[in-house]
Amino acid sequence: MEKYDIIIENGASICYNRKGDSISALKTGGRIRVLIKPNSIKGLIVALQNTSDDRIVLGNMTNTLISDQGINRELIITSAVKGVHVDEDSLICSTGESLSNACIVARKFGLSGMESLAGIPGSIGGAVAMNAGAFGGYMSDIIESAEVYIDGNIVHMNREELGMTYRHSSLLDNGGVLISAVLRLVHKNPILIASSMKDARTKRHLSQPLEVSLGSVFKRANDNGAGYYIEKCGLKGSRVGEAEVSTKHANFIINTGKCTSNDYYKLMCHIQKTVEKECGVLLQREVRLIGEFEE
Repeated sequence: MEKYDIIIENGASICYNRKGDSISALKTGGRIRVLIKPNSIKGLIVALQNTSDDRIVLGNMTNTLISDQGINRELIITSAVKGVHVDEDSLICSTGESLSNACIVARKFGLSGMESLAGIPGSIGGAVAMNAGAFGGYMSDIIESAEVYIDGNIVHMNREELGMTYRHSSLLDNGGVLISAVLRLVHKNPILIASSMKDARTKRHLSQPLEVSLGSVFKRANDNGAGYYIEKCGLKGSRVGEAEVSTKHANFIINTGKCTSNDYYKLMCHIQKTVEKECGVLLQREVRLIGEFEE
C-alpha cells in the first residue's frame, strides 16, 4: 500500500498543489506540493511515520510566512487535531487545539492560569514551541509536561526538558513535534477568570491592529518591545507593495489588500536594517519563514 493511502486510511486529507494563500493567516504564499491534514492524534502520528524527514509540520499558520515560490516538500497541518480534556486541575490539550478554545474550557471549569493568554491566536502546539505569552504570562508558567514525536518515537518531556525560554523551546532545536500537552492550573471563581480574560482581550484589541497580519514580527530586544525601536526610526506606515507597518502597533506588518509574501519579507528586512543602522539593535524575527525569499 502506498504511504499516502496509509495516511488517508488513518484519518487525514491530502491535497496536491494547494495554494498557500488559502491556509496562511496572511493570505499569501505559493503552491504547496503535498498538504496533509490529519484529524486525530493517531492520524498525525501515522502521517509523521509515513512522510520524509524533511517534511514541515505547522499548526494554525498564524506566525508563518510561506514563500511566493511555494513549498516543494510535504507539509503537515495539525489544525484539525483537536481535543481538550479536563482532569481535576489540569487541561490535557491536543496539539492542534486552538489556544483560545483551551482558555474558554479553563474558564468554564474554573481553572486559572491562562487569563493573560486569552485572545492569542494559534494552536497549542505552536504556543508551546514558541512559548507564547502576553501581559507577563507565558505557556512556560503553566505547562507541566508534553508528549512529543522525535525521531520516530513518542517521548514524555517534562517542563525542564522542554527548555522553554522567551519565544523558544527545545522543540525548535530537536525537531520534535508536539502531540499533546498537560497544562497545570489552579481552581478559582469562574467569574473572576472571565473578567481577567475579558481584560486581556480588550488590551489586545486596543493596542494591536485588527487587519490581516502574522502577529508580532520581531522579538523584544534589550527589555524593550521591538515596536519601540521601529517607531523610534519613524517606520510606522512604511510600505513595500501592499505590506504596511501598522500605524497602530509598529511591530505588526499588515496586508492592506493584495500583499505578497515577498512584500512582507522585503519590508521586514528593511525594518531590520534600519533599526540596526539607527539604533544599533539587530531585531530577531518571531515570524517563521518557509521556503525561499529574495530581498
